[in-house]
Amino acid sequence: MTKHSDLMKKICLIAFLTGLIAITTYAQNRCSYVVPRQADNWLFYFNAGIRFTDAGVSNNNLPAGIQNLAAGVGCSALSDSSGNLLLYSSGNKIFNSAHTTINAGNLKGDPGSPQSSLIIQNPVSSQMLYVFTTGRMGTSNGLNYSRVDMTARAGNGDVMEVDVPMLSSAIPMLCGVKNSDGTGYWVMTHDADNNDFYAYEVNASGVNTNPVKSSMGQSISSDAAAREYLGTMKFSPKGDKIAIASFGQAMIHVFSFDNATGKVSNPSTINVTVPSSLFGPFWIEFSPDGNKLYATVVARQNNGKQNVLYQYDLLNGALETQLNPTPAFSDDVVGLQLGRDGKIYVLRQNKMVLGAIENPNRPGIACNYDESFFGLDGALGFTGLPNFVSSFLDIPPVNYDTKCEGDGTIFTLLNTSNTISVDWDFGDPDSPDNIVTGDFNPTHVFSKPGDYTVTWTEHTATGSYTFSTTLTINPLPIPAFDLTLQNDTAYIVDGSSITLYANENMYSYFWQDASTNISYTATEGGVYTVRVEDWNCCQQMDTLYVLELNIKVPSAFSPDGNGLNEEFRALSNIGDQITPIAEESMTDFSFSVFNNWGQMLWETNDVHRGWNGKVGSAPAAAGLYYWHIKFNVPGNTMNNGMMSIHGTVMLFR
Repeated sequence: MTKHSDLMKKICLIAFLTGLIAITTYAQNRCSYVVPRQADNWLFYFNAGIRFTDAGVSNNNLPAGIQNLAAGVGCSALSDSSGNLLLYSSGNKIFNSAHTTINAGNLKGDPGSPQSSLIIQNPVSSQMLYVFTTGRMGTSNGLNYSRVDMTARAGNGDVMEVDVPMLSSAIPMLCGVKNSDGTGYWVMTHDADNNDFYAYEVNASGVNTNPVKSSMGQSISSDAAAREYLGTMKFSPKGDKIAIASFGQAMIHVFSFDNATGKVSNPSTINVTVPSSLFGPFWIEFSPDGNKLYATVVARQNNGKQNVLYQYDLLNGALETQLNPTPAFSDDVVGLQLGRDGKIYVLRQNKMVLGAIENPNRPGIACNYDESFFGLDGALGFTGLPNFVSSFLDIPPVNYDTKCEGDGTIFTLLNTSNTISVDWDFGDPDSPDNIVTGDFNPTHVFSKPGDYTVTWTEHTATGSYTFSTTLTINPLPIPAFDLTLQNDTAYIVDGSSITLYANENMYSYFWQDASTNISYTATEGGVYTVRVEDWNCCQQMDTLYVLELNIKVPSAFSPDGNGLNEEFRALSNIGDQITPIAEESMTDFSFSVFNNWGQMLWETNDVHRGWNGKVGSAPAAAGLYYWHIKFNVPGNTMNNGMMSIHGTVMLFR
């Protein structure tokens, strides 16, 4: 077997193995969706807690003897991107993950406010946190923030700025959302005795105390008897809506929100059905898709009796559906909070159990409210659940990985509660596998790159519900050597080197020797491979074989018309094969023949031409002649300039 054939077999093997490496790395990569973990830890009154992980939800009550959340209504918490607790707050106190108070004295926040605090991390300096607080109505405490440096006190954290004033007349409502490009946050509150929203931006520079003001909707009175300022404010997870529940008005006000500018617009009002004038809407939460709004109607006495849980279908005229009709359900519903498992958790006052709206994107009672969903391991819940930036709960209902041409894209439903089976339409009519039935986690290879609308239908015991999402399948990078070399082949001569270049503007490069530069310098023949990965995490492997080029020139020829050895020409020797010279292997080629006196008799720049033994049209005499060949090899760096070889040839007649 020839060396050239051996080389080709090696190429095939390396290509196969490298292809396997590329396939296995597609399963999880830097472009895979990462679930936000900042809302993983919930700590709330009375010293209760739960924690979310990829395995589900578990108990996480405050340790025995710790009374940080022994009395109050509103609180907040924040975890890092790995789900480790950083801080939690009652509004007047800030606690670290060791449950130690890190502020001296009391902050101006009121633990009795339903949204007493909100914690936001600096988007660049992760150890710098801001605790926003709302004060009690009837005081001038209003909205303030305190800055915490988590590197202080040997990593236990310390408050570096305390109660920086923002809006002294703010009502005790407070919510947050990411801005449109993900580089910061908006913190929203509402002023008293007018219809003014105030949006404050938090970015890498810190808190901008110059707000974006929007005068929109109805005025909210500070009159204690009217109780209009009692309630909560929430952003939708996607940040395109904001809602306010006003107890005293018996209304929920819903607005559009522009998370690029911080402006509020497009007001609408929901008139809430209340048992009597002693009741009003208080706690609210959006469904994950933002198309449903949930609210609890509570009693003025805050005794957890005759409370009502409603769903409002915002795509159907804010259609109101009661989810806890008595006597089938209890009437002790209070705080609401979306979890990262796609369920909305419902606090039941003075009970050791949380309820849950298991399928909040579904309409009416199909949302499946379970009032005894999760036990609190002996702890009592009071009224409010922790306040979080709503964007941390913007988790898609279906995750898909990967997103590159030719890959199997894996689909995974976030929330499979109360679902018997799932049918899929991948929006890919060119594929014979466009429709899949009965599979919770299908894999689909899309027929070509492009944008697709994927639809899935969840079948339950009581009906079927259809949802959709859009995704982009990205093309693979162009094979690295297709841009610069013909037939994935390069040539090298002894004493030179050739620099091989992969595609520009790739995210990463991986050569056959594990080097990671955009280029590789070869000094000998062999098989060279590179795997490139673009910024969409799509990978392409390309293989190049570098052939060692040796010029072979015969020592004699006989142009006598018998069809054998008629021309004197240069040939290439690759391995043990003598072949015509490949045009792409040389540039600046010159082949000359001289007589004994140094006179040039013949010359060509064509690698395929040979000397026919004539000078002009006359046959040259038999005898010894001299030849000279000069050339460059594309990409080669020569140690001694242009390649030059010479010798003699015997012409026989």
